[in-house]
Amino acid sequence: MDYTDEACMFMFSNYQRTRMHTTMSNGTYRSPLTSNAVTICNATVQTPTANFTYPGSMCSGANIQFTDASTGPPTGWTWSVAPATGVVITTASSQNPTINFPTAGTYTVTLLASNSQGNNSTSKTVTVTTCAGACDTLSNINNTDTLAMYNAGAGGYWTGTNAYPFSDIAEFYQKTQFATNLTQVNGGIIMFYRNGVKGTKGTGNVTLTMNSSATGPGTVLATKVFSISTATATTAVQSVPYAGNPALQFSSPIIIPYVAMFTAPGALTADFFMSLTVPTGGTDTIAVLTGRRNHSAPNNTGWIKYNGSWIDLKTATTSTASPNGSTYNIGIIPIACPLTGMQDNSYLGHNINLFPNPTSGYINFAVALGQATDLNFSVVNTLGQSVFTRTETRFMNGVLTYDLTALPKGVYFVRITDTENNRTVKKIIIE
Repeated sequence: MDYTDEACMFMFSNYQRTRMHTTMSNGTYRSPLTSNAVTICNATVQTPTANFTYPGSMCSGANIQFTDASTGPPTGWTWSVAPATGVVITTASSQNPTINFPTAGTYTVTLLASNSQGNNSTSKTVTVTTCAGACDTLSNINNTDTLAMYNAGAGGYWTGTNAYPFSDIAEFYQKTQFATNLTQVNGGIIMFYRNGVKGTKGTGNVTLTMNSSATGPGTVLATKVFSISTATATTAVQSVPYAGNPALQFSSPIIIPYVAMFTAPGALTADFFMSLTVPTGGTDTIAVLTGRRNHSAPNNTGWIKYNGSWIDLKTATTSTASPNGSTYNIGIIPIACPLTGMQDNSYLGHNINLFPNPTSGYINFAVALGQATDLNFSVVNTLGQSVFTRTETRFMNGVLTYDLTALPKGVYFVRITDTENNRTVKKIIIE
């Protein structure tokens, strides 16, 4: 369509005419065409030249982003990997797929780019490592969600308190949510709520448990008993970067991220629950933050144990547990780790786990020590140069978050020491 030069010149205004001519003369596919009627449909389309990019460091069991960089431009893409056993490509015909490599080793990734004039392929050899010692966490409270705490009556908290007849609360996790190199659950992070004298308080013991998945939590796979007073001694924060929207903060530090490491890890071989006992008598109380009801949480993963039976919170119908079909995601977060011959079983290595790894720059250290100590963190590059240092005074339990976004992408090593000369070294990858 174009501006019409006739008696009734009303189809388009002058500005519309100018805008259409500018678009046609500068458009990617229109601009190469000539105005000659003989050659206007004879523009040359070139056979594509295949090319692609990928991260410099790749871990087995992780979804790795591959990005098309072909010229031509192509209109079709076919990706393949050799050896192909166990390799998962999200969509082999997509322009920018993710590829999951099952084990460490060398792989050949091939891209065939095509258009109406032909096709072209390129192959690149990539190296995948196990990223041994790289633990990770997973929260069902996603990064657009709002953390919340619901209460009713005289200080009764929905996820944990003796004001409700719940003996346990639990959060469900699927094995397929974790990278395949993560084979055991070493412990968990519990996001306790405390606001002044409200919320979590007392001196009694509670138990964190990893349970098999049946109709609700089943067989006990791993446990850790700890006192409520130990949990409340943990430094409270206003927000956390690993559960919920990190841009949203409470007006005061009411989140207590307590780290509890199991006495012995639980094997990550199937779906499982992370459960927590609830005080049922006396003055002891616990309260655990959740994702805001029905907010960015399409799947309910929260459960309670009511009158001796486990109940899915979304379908609970008892008079004291009636969320009316709402979805709940409870802030009990597992710490999953690989099991390899290279695993660090030193005192600090076992009790300090970092996540995520690889990372875009923000790194979290889940610390669960037996006593308060000074911790020294030193990040060094592959040349042995120290590029980041931090000292935490008299730290015992909690999650430390450091911003390493200013560092170039690559492989780094974190040297951690304490006042007793315990030490460990952990590898991190910034991508």
